[in-house]
Amino acid sequence: MAVNNSFLCKAGGRLIPWMLYFTLSSLILLPLPLDGSLPGHWDTWLYLALFNYYPDFLHAAVNGSEIYRPFYPISDPPFLFGEPSFFNALIFLPFKWLSQSNLWGYYFFIASLLSLNGTGMYFISKVLFKSCLTAWLTGLLFMFSNYLLCSLDQQNVLSVYPALFSIGFLLLYYQHDQGKYLIFSAMMAAIQLYCSAYHFFFLFTTLAALAVLQIHYSLQLIRRPVFWLSLTIIAGAVLPFARYYLFNDLEHKAYNFVDQRTLQSLSLHVRDLFQAHPFNLIYGNSADQNLIYYIHAVSPGIVLTVLSLVGWWQQSRRWKLVIAVLVSISVCLAVGPVWKFGDISIGSPLYSLMNALGLDNFMRTPVRAIMILLVTACLLAGKALSDIFQLSRLLFLAVLLLWGIENVPGKFQRFNSTDYLDVPVEVMSAAQHAGKEDVLWLQPSSMNTTSGLETGLGEVNREYIYMFWQTEFERNMVNGMNGYVPYEN
Repeated sequence: MAVNNSFLCKAGGRLIPWMLYFTLSSLILLPLPLDGSLPGHWDTWLYLALFNYYPDFLHAAVNGSEIYRPFYPISDPPFLFGEPSFFNALIFLPFKWLSQSNLWGYYFFIASLLSLNGTGMYFISKVLFKSCLTAWLTGLLFMFSNYLLCSLDQQNVLSVYPALFSIGFLLLYYQHDQGKYLIFSAMMAAIQLYCSAYHFFFLFTTLAALAVLQIHYSLQLIRRPVFWLSLTIIAGAVLPFARYYLFNDLEHKAYNFVDQRTLQSLSLHVRDLFQAHPFNLIYGNSADQNLIYYIHAVSPGIVLTVLSLVGWWQQSRRWKLVIAVLVSISVCLAVGPVWKFGDISIGSPLYSLMNALGLDNFMRTPVRAIMILLVTACLLAGKALSDIFQLSRLLFLAVLLLWGIENVPGKFQRFNSTDYLDVPVEVMSAAQHAGKEDVLWLQPSSMNTTSGLETGLGEVNREYIYMFWQTEFERNMVNGMNGYVPYEN
């Protein structure tokens, strides 16, 4: 059977792979909403609050009316420490309105992110290797990788799909020299900024390094009008973001709470490469269920590592150099502001520059740069796994099964979210009877901490949940982010 004539390549283009990916991710995550659980208990609440706030903000902007502030007393809509999520709200809100439920809406939203990531990887692999089977396997390896499944509570980590589509269109432009592909690439890069600024930064850092590597082609490209048109599209997306971030960070000093020690603690450490999901069937430890562990659980697993090395060995010398550059960039960014070689410590030039410009918060979780390495590894592993399929179906199934056991956890952590999805009667009553100019302050006693103790409920995510409640009673309050982030007037 010729791979390119398979079911995956028939009518529907990338729609059929996306439907398969969405079906698989929905099935794997289904136990969560059935058990009344959200996929996370920290950032999940924060993004639920923000996604529900955006329509209220737009409605008030159109009508010229006053609106409550989730970052009171900051007046502008929140860009969240350099992590705006406006575009992703367009994915979540239809699911919420159709299901009439925050619980089910967010479940379908996370399943959509996983499937879009898989489709983005399918796109890149199809352009590179011209094989639908290789492309589909690449998307599968990526969307169900240990790191992504450990990041269900962090939608800004999962939201790498626009960057993947941007790379895919850029590769098409490189192959076919048609200007429309470069414009499409720029449009997807612009969207990436409003899904996850982390991945926007990673994308352009990587492209800048590759542009230097291909300096002759780069010098030719900048002479073309389509290049400057694409750059204008990206600049148009960056300017609103830059304006807001500089205004609030430099004038209000609202978000300055990250120091070098914090950056270092959230950087990549060697042990992180061996940390798997707490409920991993082989390496898991159910005692490791705190937020910091999940952030650092970036283990690619033995099977994916071996497959990627096989895929790397098959590449030409030119592509081996490109791969080496990508891996180097990923590691250099992920290890954070200080590079250590035994007893020798060297400050990262990039992070030193960001510190001088006051942009530490923009990259306060350096370990997330490991995404560049993961994307590269999955592309190589997908090619190697496809070759195994051609050699032996039995060996292919055995390797795929081993990969699944090593990456997909037996279950996901439960959070008893139903305890907090409805605003307590006494809180709603107080909000409704408060004066027009009153600013609410929800004391810790407003929260039922009994079940919270079982789910790791702490001060930070308690404030996130207060922000979520705020989108229901729509009143200003001093809780939320301002419950633990200092504000200077």
